[in-house]
Amino acid sequence: MQAEYSAFETLHETDGLIATAQALDIAYVAYSPLGHGWLVDNFDYASPDAFAPNDFRRSVPKFQGDNFYKNKAIVDEIKKLAARKRVSTPQIALAWVASQGLIAIPGTTKAGRLEENWKSRDVVLSETEMEEMRRIIDKARPVGERYAPAQQAMVGH
Repeated sequence: MQAEYSAFETLHETDGLIATAQALDIAYVAYSPLGHGWLVDNFDYASPDAFAPNDFRRSVPKFQGDNFYKNKAIVDEIKKLAARKRVSTPQIALAWVASQGLIAIPGTTKAGRLEENWKSRDVVLSETEMEEMRRIIDKARPVGERYAPAQQAMVGH
């Protein structure tokens, strides 16, 4: 089955979807494992107004107003962990998804990003790193809905 999951969207940890898939031995394929672009090293947006006029993130509450700045602070913490481990932010984010027993399917249009993402398979998170990642995620839960109301209704939330 396929559903959203990342360090920025852990809803399905609490609504039973991941647990049910695992109990039934059904693969959980995590789309948007880089949080719609948050969990990358080159997130070059200083404010919500920096998105292109046609960028879908202009309508996503997590990328708007004060939510933008609060969520950007979480990314900064994950980047620090990645730097200490000497891996990229996408690599640690994808390794974390994989460590949850899920299959990540990050989207990209660039060969270099594909190669970088592929190398996440070689990133092994220690128990301490797993605990730190969980602490970052749980302490600073991302704020804002996944999608605008119309899109939320389409995904059943």
